Amino acid sequence: MTDLTVTTIRPFLTVNNGQNAVDFYISAFGAIEKTRFEMPDNKLSSVLEIEKAIKLGATEICPMTTEEDWRIGKLKDPFGHIWEIGYTL
Repeated sequence: MTDLTVTTIRPFLTVNNGQNAVDFYISAFGAIEKTRFEMPDNKLSSVLEIEKAIKLGATEICPMTTEEDWRIGKLKDPFGHIWEIGYTL
């Protein structure tokens, strides 16, 4: 069995209805709001999980699949952002 490397991401997103977007990312991905910029509805969040996001309203574009040495999937969140989520195997 190979060792897994834990990776975090910190996307910077500017969206309409920012508080609703952050609430979705926290619920769907277990995101943790690390920083809040005092600009209208601008949030920072991280940590992703595709299956839970789909259950909470995201649309699956490409299911999680294995491609060469990657596990990867793609979804569109309720706010119109397209996420490609993956990790090396």
